[in-house]
Amino acid sequence: MDPSKDGKRSYSCRSALSKKLVPFLVREELTDIHVKVGQRTFAAHRLVLGSWSDELANLMTASPDNVMELAQNATDKEIEVFETVLNFLYTGEMNFSSGNVRMVISLAKRLGLKKLGEMARDWVGDMINQGSMVGAITWLRDTDEYDYTSLKNDCLRTLSLYFQFIPEASWLGLSLKELCSILEMRDLVVDNELEVITRVDNWVKAKGSIEDNKDLYLEIVPKIRFPLVEISEILHLQEASPIVKFATEYFPSILTESFKYRALSSEVGLHVYDADSRSSHLQASYDFLKKSDFQPRLYLDFLPPGKVSSSHR
Repeated sequence: MDPSKDGKRSYSCRSALSKKLVPFLVREELTDIHVKVGQRTFAAHRLVLGSWSDELANLMTASPDNVMELAQNATDKEIEVFETVLNFLYTGEMNFSSGNVRMVISLAKRLGLKKLGEMARDWVGDMINQGSMVGAITWLRDTDEYDYTSLKNDCLRTLSLYFQFIPEASWLGLSLKELCSILEMRDLVVDNELEVITRVDNWVKAKGSIEDNKDLYLEIVPKIRFPLVEISEILHLQEASPIVKFATEYFPSILTESFKYRALSSEVGLHVYDADSRSSHLQASYDFLKKSDFQPRLYLDFLPPGKVSSSHR
């Protein structure tokens, strides 16, 4: 894989044989199949095409007069992409860009070109892992359609690492499924859980009233980690935050557990060095905290229960 000046990357799976095939690509010597794509016809060799894919071999076998028609109304861009893919079949080299990679993936899937599809997904994964937020959101939707698990993980990883930098327009455009996938990430990086609540509030407000979107709230509220928000903050947000307000009215048990968690965490934190910290009531606190499934995210500005920050003194 070699970077180039225009940001494209070249992927290669060349073999000694592919080097010998290059001359046959530029002239029609020994060609025995023609491929029609829109208004263009490309001369090719059955042996070369068929060696890459059973689907291609079957298409050629079913083609009368040695002419295989892939698309009658192909656009100029689609013709250009096919020519690039045909070049790959002879050379083993491919230049991907944001302008052609989707068409390449679609064509590779249609023609059964598994190796080309893998190379295209690797290119997209590299792009996303470099912090492309819009790309991560866009491809997250496509991964469900194409069932690309590894690429989906790349998208979610990038969105979790740069959660606070997701553009607002892209954030508001997330589907419920996409939003929940992000909130479920264990390695979501954020200053604190209040940041998560603020962003989720913006998302649900854009959907309309609570009464008209109860199903959305029912899905989202269990994914908010209320125990990691200070009690005073939750009480302050009960009217201003749609998510906290909904949790107060429809999930009181969640907030009750959260308050209990915060209280016991503070108690344990304040008495952890006390000589009597092995007493039964503290042991019960420890047991509750261990059983609770309140795992923190990767908080950058997290204030442990029982501690007082300089800003609060």
